[in-house]
Amino acid sequence: MFDVASSSKTNHWCVSDFDRHTREIQSVSCCGIFVQDHTFEPIKKYQKRLGVKAAWTVGTGTGEIAAVALVLTTKTEDFSNVATQLMRRPTFNPKAMHSDTWLNKNTFWSLV
Repeated sequence: MFDVASSSKTNHWCVSDFDRHTREIQSVSCCGIFVQDHTFEPIKKYQKRLGVKAAWTVGTGTGEIAAVALVLTTKTEDFSNVATQLMRRPTFNPKAMHSDTWLNKNTFWSLV
């Protein structure tokens, strides 16, 4: 019932909560530092049948979440499409990035 209600457009604004939250995340801009990481704790309560291992997240220096993707593994190929799309946003122009996986994934981030 909750999923149906949050996806409903029968409100004064004719925009569902899901669409509103998606647009809010997509409008996050960055002109300073951003952080990317894999988060495992929220997935423990997620539906097991999806087979996801982690949530790949990107946060900005202002504390906003710029991107979230459920990934099957922590391999770069599982989040590379989302990262590439994030870097193509016109208002996402970071000056620096922090990551605890920089040494292993620096080739990818240099390309993006």
